[in-house]
Amino acid sequence: MQTAERESLSQAESLLKLAQRAAFVGMWTLDVETGALEWSDQLAAIHDAPPGFQPPRDDPFGFYAPEWRDKIVGLVDACASTGTPFDEEMQIVTLKGRRAWVRTLGHAVLDETGEVVRVEGAVQEIAP
Repeated sequence: MQTAERESLSQAESLLKLAQRAAFVGMWTLDVETGALEWSDQLAAIHDAPPGFQPPRDDPFGFYAPEWRDKIVGLVDACASTGTPFDEEMQIVTLKGRRAWVRTLGHAVLDETGEVVRVEGAVQEIAP
């Protein structure tokens, strides 16, 4: 990668982080094959977690309030298996025990054969 391309990519990443903080939006990706779930630093901040925090693999959606967990798991499973996108408002419980309303969006990423390989999404804190 050339210097100008690296600088442009760095600037784009910096602007994306700024936009995430300003809009209270964090990003996530789920690898369908491995089950690995990754959070952006802003998504960790929404959950009152330190930068670099990743949810536990055995309970990746455990931060959703108990009454919302079946819903989010069903939406993500449907997106991973059929490519059905989602956009829902639900509550989370942060690491500090704070409940917050969030808008959670997700969509499928397909490979060249049309198979879902990843689910990507965003979580926006909409009300404390």
